Amino acid sequence: MAPFASHPSGAPDAEPPAPLASHRSGAPAAEPLRAPGGDAVDSELARRWWSRRFLDLLESFGIGSRLQRGREYAAAGQVLELDVEPGIVLAKVQGTMFTPYKVRIRPAVFSEHQWRRAEKAIASRALMLAKLLAGEMPSDIEEVLAGAKLALLPVSYEELRADCSCPDEANPCKHTAAAYYVLAEHLDGDPFALFTLRGRTQQELLQSLRARRMKAAGGLSVGERAVQQRDAERKTQVPLTQLIDSFWRAGPQLAQLQVSPLASEFPDALLRRLGPLPAAEDGGNLSEPLAPIYAHLAAAAERRALSG
Repeated sequence: MAPFASHPSGAPDAEPPAPLASHRSGAPAAEPLRAPGGDAVDSELARRWWSRRFLDLLESFGIGSRLQRGREYAAAGQVLELDVEPGIVLAKVQGTMFTPYKVRIRPAVFSEHQWRRAEKAIASRALMLAKLLAGEMPSDIEEVLAGAKLALLPVSYEELRADCSCPDEANPCKHTAAAYYVLAEHLDGDPFALFTLRGRTQQELLQSLRARRMKAAGGLSVGERAVQQRDAERKTQVPLTQLIDSFWRAGPQLAQLQVSPLASEFPDALLRRLGPLPAAEDGGNLSEPLAPIYAHLAAAAERRALSG
């Protein structure tokens, strides 16, 4: 693949052509230098459906044979760095030369019009919107976006415009393929990186979705709607002096109240909704120590309710 970066001296940031003997039939390929600073990918790579889908798509593009050598590189920890930014992935991969090769992957990003279609489709599904706002990746996100004639994952290899500073003319070369595998592992832990590849960060996406939800609710926030509802109820309230005889009796509203003793699937959904809560002393995220406490209390409440 053609180099895309050069040293200040003008020398290309790529290894020189290997000796002729290394290209002869049967000659062993040069082994990459060991990269003690690299992070080897997990043997159970692509544990989530979206990262597995990403790798399946790559293999379906007819580049499976080239991916295998890249997987070996990734497993050996040859990928020293990998950064995911809106519309671009940058990686450094240790090859056979002392200077690591630079890999750049530029997925096709959504236009502003396409993002508006995507947000409209997502916002029309209340459960999907709630899951995304809680930091979860909905399992039907692909189907919903397909209805808007969009695809979150690449539909062809041409959408993943990639280049590497190595002299290998194959695309993907083994360095780029290694970056793909490390990217898949990154997606395991951060599904919102899929949206970042399409050009929008998690914060930008959620901010737009919240704005759409607020607009659909009349431009009022949750607190403002609560105040509006309270004021409306006050106008219809009956004076307490007229309710003395029925004050301790259950009203018709109680019959409509439904309470489930089962703990929620996401007991810390409120914390996720609020986002990071900086601690006063060390600046850490207060949501992290609170999350297991929420889960413990929800489980304890469920046990108590079911025990009678």
